Amino acid sequence: MSALTLPTWPSSPTAELRTETNFWLHNRALSGQAGADVILSSLRERPLVRNLSITQNPLGSEGVRALLRGIDEQQLELDNLETLNLLGCEVGDEGLEAIVRWMGTTRAGRRLRELRLRDNGITGTSIPDLVALLRTHHLASLSLDRNPLIPSSTTHLLTHLHTPHLYDLSLSAACLTPSHAPLLSSLVRARARVPLSRLDVSQNALGAPGVEDLIWSVWESTRMWDCQLAGNVPGSPLTGPGSDARMTVMRAALTRNAERGDAVREAACRILVAARVVLHGAPAPECNRSDEHEHGHFGVLDLPRELQLAVLRAIDSLGWVTDAQFQRVVRYAEDVETLRNRAEEEAEGEHCCAFWTRTGCTAWERDGARSTAGVLVLTPSRHPRRLQPHLRHLHPPT
Repeated sequence: MSALTLPTWPSSPTAELRTETNFWLHNRALSGQAGADVILSSLRERPLVRNLSITQNPLGSEGVRALLRGIDEQQLELDNLETLNLLGCEVGDEGLEAIVRWMGTTRAGRRLRELRLRDNGITGTSIPDLVALLRTHHLASLSLDRNPLIPSSTTHLLTHLHTPHLYDLSLSAACLTPSHAPLLSSLVRARARVPLSRLDVSQNALGAPGVEDLIWSVWESTRMWDCQLAGNVPGSPLTGPGSDARMTVMRAALTRNAERGDAVREAACRILVAARVVLHGAPAPECNRSDEHEHGHFGVLDLPRELQLAVLRAIDSLGWVTDAQFQRVVRYAEDVETLRNRAEEEAEGEHCCAFWTRTGCTAWERDGARSTAGVLVLTPSRHPRRLQPHLRHLHPPT
């Protein structure tokens, strides 16, 4: 039997990686229309590509527009495309405008889940269009790292961003100022606006008060499990009295939320498996029901829908999943279209991100400081005894 040959990740300064689902071109001097033509030629041979990364190539806004226009005009059915990474491609504001238009008007663009635009000279003149798009788009991850965003653009983004699907936002080294810190804190707290689980605002100038306010926002959040704040206070990631305490508090909150998020996702997957069997099954024929009772079988498929849902709800015996999350899982299980994703979900095991994001089961959603699922929701006024020495240095924002 021949040995299995696996693709190796390129390590040279000028490299590429090409598989059926991953297409990566790094530092190939691709620019303008000519560069776009090279990329389009390769994409025609890879209709199943899921992750498209064109990094450190001077495509410019002209090349980006040509690439997106070519995908549409050449009818490249990139139905599996989930990630578009254009790191260091000189996209600029005009290129971002073209991307937003493509995401809102084409089939491939509407299916995009991750957009990475790090280091592209974007100032943010197209941010209002992007914010308007995200109200209805299913984008789950957005990166605008290392872009010289003007303050008004960032303010508009943080003030008006309203999307039920975005869980990952990265604004590292994006020229954030102390005036943006309260907006970030409000965004973290406003779970109904944006269900953020990951936030990177490192290497900005939020200042010590802004950082402390953000830490309390993370503490009060039930969803946030990764928050990067380093480099926002001159001279040190966090300085001044109680700096170690701040980090201890934030790490405790992130760990708490991560563990609870894992429990929610595991419970949601158990419910999904059972719901697909129960909701798509057929009741036993009348002639076979007497045999079932003789052998002690319990006919779940014969029960009224209300009792079937009660049985499914009991699978999450500790109550990690809220009623709203449970209803979304049931609707997902009932959707025949999602059955096509079953093989993919089973192959990915616990990493079926499409299911979790569509059902809102990426994190724990319990509110308040009450005992639920056998654990106490922690708030600044109700914290574990082991954190009391650290918290006496800190004061919740008023």
